[in-house]
Amino acid sequence: VGVVEPRNDGEWEQFSELVARSCGEATTEVAQRIANQRPSAIARFEVQDDRVVGGALALPCVQYFGGRPVAAGAVSSLCVAPHERGRGTGRRLMWALADAIGFNGTAAAEIYTNAHGFLRSLGWEVAGQSYCFSAPSGALVTEEGSGTAVRDPAPHEVRVLRTRLGAQ
Repeated sequence: VGVVEPRNDGEWEQFSELVARSCGEATTEVAQRIANQRPSAIARFEVQDDRVVGGALALPCVQYFGGRPVAAGAVSSLCVAPHERGRGTGRRLMWALADAIGFNGTAAAEIYTNAHGFLRSLGWEVAGQSYCFSAPSGALVTEEGSGTAVRDPAPHEVRVLRTRLGAQ
């Protein structure tokens, strides 16, 4: 079939499994995270013989340039099944995703990755830096608090907030 917009729940489930395997995470956690992102996500999947062999997902967001909000798309997932790597699948997915992001009126896209060489070959450029710090767990100080869990917002709450922020 090739690169398509996700067509059914089964393809989303296959994509979640592929992301979990690629990232070494629990399938249920990845499935829940992607289910939460799905209502506002811009996604493209590579499908061969009714199997998702790769996928790319972006989330609408806002970046500020000169103090003005500009619609953007944050690429949150790109993965390709091991047997498909090196065959242009990732390249096709990123081009299709970039087209979809632009079609939705987005002027900019961002991605945080360690695949700089691959993305530069597609014309993407490093525009900022991300830092990661680690510390032995014994060195961490225990925080005190009420013990009240903070919930993730519902997808409709996220859409309302994005609309309000985009209108400012």
